[in-house]
Amino acid sequence: MKNFHIKKSVPKVLIAAGLLVMLLAVSQFSSCVTTDASAKQLNVALSTLAEENFLPWNGSTVRKPYLDCIYEYIAYIDPETSEPIPGLAESWKYSDDGRTVTLFIRKGIQFQQGWGEFSAEDVKFSIDRMLDPSAVGGQASALRMAVASVEAAEKYKAVITLKAPDPVFVQGYLGNGVAIPMACKKYIEEMGEDYANDNPVGTGAYTLGGHVEGTSVSVQKVEGMDEHWRVKPEFDTINFLAVSDEAERVAMLKNGDIDLAPINCSSITEVEQAGLETVSIYHNYTAVLRFGGTSGMYPNPDVPWAKKEVRQALNYAVDRDKLINEVLKGEGDPAGIDPDANEFKDIKAYPYDPAKAKALLAQAGYPDGFDVTIMAAATIPGAELPMLSEMVAAQWNEIGIRAEVKEITNAEIREAWTTGKYTDVIWTHRTYPCSNLVTSFLVMNSTRSPHGSFSNEDTDKRIMSIAMETDPDLRLSKIQEMAQWLNDEGASIYLVHGNEPYGISSKVGNWPAINQNVTNFDQISFGSR
Repeated sequence: MKNFHIKKSVPKVLIAAGLLVMLLAVSQFSSCVTTDASAKQLNVALSTLAEENFLPWNGSTVRKPYLDCIYEYIAYIDPETSEPIPGLAESWKYSDDGRTVTLFIRKGIQFQQGWGEFSAEDVKFSIDRMLDPSAVGGQASALRMAVASVEAAEKYKAVITLKAPDPVFVQGYLGNGVAIPMACKKYIEEMGEDYANDNPVGTGAYTLGGHVEGTSVSVQKVEGMDEHWRVKPEFDTINFLAVSDEAERVAMLKNGDIDLAPINCSSITEVEQAGLETVSIYHNYTAVLRFGGTSGMYPNPDVPWAKKEVRQALNYAVDRDKLINEVLKGEGDPAGIDPDANEFKDIKAYPYDPAKAKALLAQAGYPDGFDVTIMAAATIPGAELPMLSEMVAAQWNEIGIRAEVKEITNAEIREAWTTGKYTDVIWTHRTYPCSNLVTSFLVMNSTRSPHGSFSNEDTDKRIMSIAMETDPDLRLSKIQEMAQWLNDEGASIYLVHGNEPYGISSKVGNWPAINQNVTNFDQISFGSR
């Protein structure tokens, strides 16, 4: 199945001129866009620009829409097949024991602004910086658990030594489905990290054109990049605008001020009735509720859900079909595990069975239920997480679980989760599809990971058994067995695999999006509709 599909739109209707609520954002936005009428611009509104810095290891994956126009990756995920294809490395080779990966670097790739040819030294530098304890990139902690060392063996050959065998290391860590792009060693060392963090240099077809803090990031096609080695950019400028309010993004789409924006499922009908189209990126995230106190790093044996029967009961008490129909407007499917992966297609979601849930609660010693707080935050994607939480809380109330939903920011959840402050609450989370499922287990289920939410001696043993397995078929079998075991344990409240809707204007042609973090904005073609 393709990672995205385009829905048919209704005939165009006249759209009223701008709303007052949009005036400030539009005026700020106009200051960062070109006034050349002949230039092709793509205007993209995002709910956040995240940290708004530009070195890969200094922020989250939420920055990918604009960073991926500037930097490039060792490998890329094919939008049609989801298989890895060569990028800055023209090929790679795994050793027989799976512990060494040799990258053969593509020759002749030049950094922007005359900073020289990309080489193995840049590979070593980029990975080493993500391995550094100071790195806060989304994959940094998992990478530190996976990589022993990186060597620039020759100018066009880098050798990565792993701590355990990993036959899918390249797509799992160095592909564009995650966020470890390649930076320029010479530039950063000569100019300094502080300067480079505001003035990025990569090998991509676009360079930073402008940045208005809290408002916009603009990338411009590098001069002479019509024949870039990887892409043929059809837009001269791509403007990324921070518009946190959903209604404002929809209004700007309808008014023609922007060409592409994520929208809530509840806005799809309104956007299509305005004569626009919508693109749904298939299963772009999985909505999950995580348990506090079930992490080996931050345990709390006194919470009710320390017992398996309670975790299972809370899963049985969720009507996932109702969540999909009423909150996601049909844009999703029930989830039995996270992240979404073809390898997990046989793992079924818990059926809605409140009677069984009550029986399990009684068996665990909670016949009258208990009180619980759900900390809920909207994310990108996952704007509906607070609404999903409210509906889950109402369903839990029917079996005696008295749940209170408190809406906060995702940054607050992340900080509390990773520092052990959430040992007696449940919180919202969303995961992306993942090329390397061992990475997912390492992040979510290792007792060494601060992001772990369900980890113990059993999870560590299972992860190690998978990591040490070099036979591909046995490795896959062990991965599937662990996923089914996590489902049986009720390791989390697996809610839905959600599609992420975007509203698009007629200026947007083909967008080869992938569902492992939304990217490839540099490959959007100029529309002909």
